[in-house]
Amino acid sequence: MDEILALVVGVFCFAVGLCILAAAGHGLRLLGAAKIRGVSGGESREKSIRTHECTACGAPRGIVGGQCVYCGFQPNLVPTARRKSELQTAARVLSQLREEGQLSEEQFLQLDALLAAQWTKAATEPVAPPPISEVDEVHTFDAEIAYLEEPQEAIDQQATRSEPFAPPPAAPPAEVHPLDRPEPAAPPAAPLPTFSDRARRRLADVLTAFMEEKNIRWGEVLAGLLIVGSAIGCVVSLQETLREADPYIPAFLLMLATAAIYGAGVYTLRRWDLQSVSRAVLIIALLLIPLNFLAATTPGEKRSVTDPVFLLAVALGLSVFGAIAWSAGRTLTRDAALRLTAAVMGASASQLYLSRLAHPQMGIGGATLLFSLPAAAFLYAIGEQTWRASRWKALSSRRAEQTFIVAGVSTFALSVALGLTAHRAGSVTDAAEWLSPTMSLVAAAVVALGLAVAGRAAAPALGALRAASLTIALLGASLMTANLLFAWP
Repeated sequence: MDEILALVVGVFCFAVGLCILAAAGHGLRLLGAAKIRGVSGGESREKSIRTHECTACGAPRGIVGGQCVYCGFQPNLVPTARRKSELQTAARVLSQLREEGQLSEEQFLQLDALLAAQWTKAATEPVAPPPISEVDEVHTFDAEIAYLEEPQEAIDQQATRSEPFAPPPAAPPAEVHPLDRPEPAAPPAAPLPTFSDRARRRLADVLTAFMEEKNIRWGEVLAGLLIVGSAIGCVVSLQETLREADPYIPAFLLMLATAAIYGAGVYTLRRWDLQSVSRAVLIIALLLIPLNFLAATTPGEKRSVTDPVFLLAVALGLSVFGAIAWSAGRTLTRDAALRLTAAVMGASASQLYLSRLAHPQMGIGGATLLFSLPAAAFLYAIGEQTWRASRWKALSSRRAEQTFIVAGVSTFALSVALGLTAHRAGSVTDAAEWLSPTMSLVAAAVVALGLAVAGRAAAPALGALRAASLTIALLGASLMTANLLFAWP
């Protein structure tokens, strides 16, 4: 009784620790993202501004808010108002050039008289309605360079303005000898970055690299391996305790833990919209299903198959884990949920009779017959996925992800059933010899799947997927060679 209580407390502490770890990890991720924004200066606020091509300078998206950000052209003004605006700009430039000494007084007066004549000519022209410029697209600009569009009333007032051209009066500058003119001041040198600036930038780069999606995926893979490895270690280390305790209580607690992990994955996906993390948690839940059946069939004392409690436990386990496998498969692979569920549940359900019927004297015929259910479930899942992959004209990242999930989860479930068979056979070499015909079919299916996916990954951007598919095909070929060696007399 004390061992059962200790096991219950341990599983409860494990579930609580897992929830705390998930919450802390999510909080650290949000804190890291906020820290990156604070160190790098924050993200610039964006807003959608109507833009189109400037007909004056030819900039593709130059017109922003009614004025070109490159040449200052304003297409919404009528020709007369636009001409007056250009003349006013030219007058300001001339005054600035005269103050800087780049124009003599005689040159300035000549150009000023020319601008005054042009202003008088523009004032006498009739006012035409403003042209309607079509908007090419809506483009996102940073708020720092976004110019607000002037209201049409202000444009109309500017178009009908009739005040005469009056350049700003300025007293003629005194004659200065060229040798007495002050030398232009050199532009100030840019300040060198300090040690703290360089350290802050390095910290921002490190945090940015850590928060990239590919690095987060590696963290999810490591976390999944730790959880699944811990579950395997728990099953192996608690064999003696499970043998002495009631077999249904540990199995029920492990089922609750797996259901809690599955529920956490669904909750984070639907409420927090954490696509990558939630999918990793659901894959972990799928991998734990065969381990639950392995833990439930580990105790040495076997109850009769006609025991109502045994039948109720089997029905409950098959229904609950079947629902978890189907729901997780629908979320992860959509249309591949049936074959994924068949591979997981076929390999898991086979452990119920493998733990009772497999023995060291079963021979090649008995081993092949007992291992037919997990092998058939695996061949169905891989064969169906290979047939669908052969009909695809091209391979997308979503299709490749679906294929790899089906292949990986099905292979793990089959490996658990294979390990149980080898354990009950008493010798690994004998089990490998007896199961070599069946495993040859499994290896052939793996080779066919790898070649089918590699043949569809023809795009240069899918080079990594093609390499992974060829690696899977090579592993299948290696397994076929190993089966040939084990079957050699």
